[in-house]
Amino acid sequence: MSSIASCKEASRLISDSLERPLSFAENLQLTVHLGLCHACTQTQRQFKTLKNIFNHYAKLARQLPPDGKNHLSAEASARIKASLK
Repeated sequence: MSSIASCKEASRLISDSLERPLSFAENLQLTVHLGLCHACTQTQRQFKTLKNIFNHYAKLARQLPPDGKNHLSAEASARIKASLK
């Protein structure tokens, strides 16, 4: 690897950093690249946002009842039906 990562390599490192800690050399390459490249900085923000969204929905999915059915009260169900009309 060269001392400054290409955008393609930076994207891979950004993705990898969401799954595992980067090595010192990888982190240094990514940090230098992000300091020079606005597009990759935006990509990193977008990747982090997507990961946060997926984690949020995974947490919500774990809170669903095991049968997967939505257990609304009769009142809540009636309010939703009324608002859809």
